[in-house]
Amino acid sequence: DATGLFHFIGERLFDDSFNEAPRNMIERYRPDLSGQTVLDFGSGLGQLTPFFFERGATRVSLTEIDPQLLELSKTYLGDLGLADRCDFSLVSEDDALEMYESDGFDLIVTAEVFEHILPRHRVRKLQLLYSKLKPGGTLVITTPNRLFPLDTHTTGLWFAAWFPAPIGAWYARTFSSWRWKGRSTEDLLRQGLRQYSYFEARKVLKPLGARDLLRERPLSAGEWRRGKSLKARSFYRAMRIAHVVVLQHIGPWEAWMPSLEMAWGKPHA
Repeated sequence: DATGLFHFIGERLFDDSFNEAPRNMIERYRPDLSGQTVLDFGSGLGQLTPFFFERGATRVSLTEIDPQLLELSKTYLGDLGLADRCDFSLVSEDDALEMYESDGFDLIVTAEVFEHILPRHRVRKLQLLYSKLKPGGTLVITTPNRLFPLDTHTTGLWFAAWFPAPIGAWYARTFSSWRWKGRSTEDLLRQGLRQYSYFEARKVLKPLGARDLLRERPLSAGEWRRGKSLKARSFYRAMRIAHVVVLQHIGPWEAWMPSLEMAWGKPHA
């Protein structure tokens, strides 16, 4: 609705910290985009597009499920003089992305999107995105982490994302804020109730031969803490201890953080 759209615009364009996670991951794993093509899957207002061009990208393709947001991104990027270097595509949830060739992009970014995709579509969507990467390309995913016990994205409840979807939806409708009262389970899933996890992505991408760049080149303490709150930094210290003792045998320490930031590479042929 109009109120939600207003807050979305304010969050995406005026609270620049929203864009910090994908920017940090790109700067670490794909810092030079000179002469390269980028796909922003779930592009919102196109707020990351200027960042891509600043790093040398020649063409940016923006895909969005919401026609209002896609039109707003055209206006926003047109005002910046960048729209003629962009392609804009309206997609559906089960879209096969046939408008894009396989091996077509050097970088694909999906920032705060996968938590809004219904779980039954996620595997196929991730496979499709990976297929659109050029050999040597990079896929960056940022999303709220399902494994973190407090749902700070949708309900504000503890363990809401850990329950089976019908139980989690009942929990949200019963104990969360008024805005989730009366919502269907599917609607709550679209709002991000289920979130996403590192292990969901790994289960899909590893059989395809994807390189786990977090494993190959972990973020240093300084890189991760940059711009994070005191609460996040304190949690980070505790998780680092737990990771050294136990969790390192299961996955990278980033897999347990509140905000999930992943980078996957497609090997050269």
